[in-house]
Amino acid sequence: MGAVVDYIERVISYFEQLPGIGPKSARRIVFYLLQQDKKWLKEFALQVANLKEGLLICSFCNMYSYTDPCEICADELRDSTKLLIVRSFLHRLAVENTKVHKGYYFLLEFDQHKSLQELFEDTGFKENIKLLMKRIRGLKKNIGKGEKLELIFGFGGTFNEEAVISYVKDKVSNTFGSNVVFSRFALGIQPGADIDFVDAYTLEQTYQGRQKVS
Repeated sequence: MGAVVDYIERVISYFEQLPGIGPKSARRIVFYLLQQDKKWLKEFALQVANLKEGLLICSFCNMYSYTDPCEICADELRDSTKLLIVRSFLHRLAVENTKVHKGYYFLLEFDQHKSLQELFEDTGFKENIKLLMKRIRGLKKNIGKGEKLELIFGFGGTFNEEAVISYVKDKVSNTFGSNVVFSRFALGIQPGADIDFVDAYTLEQTYQGRQKVS
């Protein structure tokens, strides 16, 4: 019996490492799995094991994909005048599910808990900024003369997010001047709230009512 308990406890410890899963939730999940038949469990384990098989990072938007460019970046019918910057792949999923955004996306992932000095000196962050500038340059070639590219910040409003908005705006403005305009999701998303936990109606309204970033 001791060996079985030890094994179950070990499996529980893995689930405890998942975000938002505490010890009680981890135990409930594992005991739920114990009640499933072996065929289902094998299929579940197989899907988890293959989660990253063949997975790429789109060189255009920095998102997870099985192709490069990803399905969205390869879609020439999307609106080239709008680029929505999000902090998480889950945020893109949430916005895309509302069908309110017809343009493209860019993932600018960064650590919410780092100091600003650590954040802006982070090598990964710098590389993402370079990729963002390249993406903006590419989109500008596809829009008509006289049209401006709208860079939309799909952030919730934490201290680090506000600092990143200001940083990106200054860098892009210094490179592209007034050819790029900036906006952000309207109030309605509480500061610090993850977009993927915001209901679809609120998310749609914050997008539709986005505000100019001056």
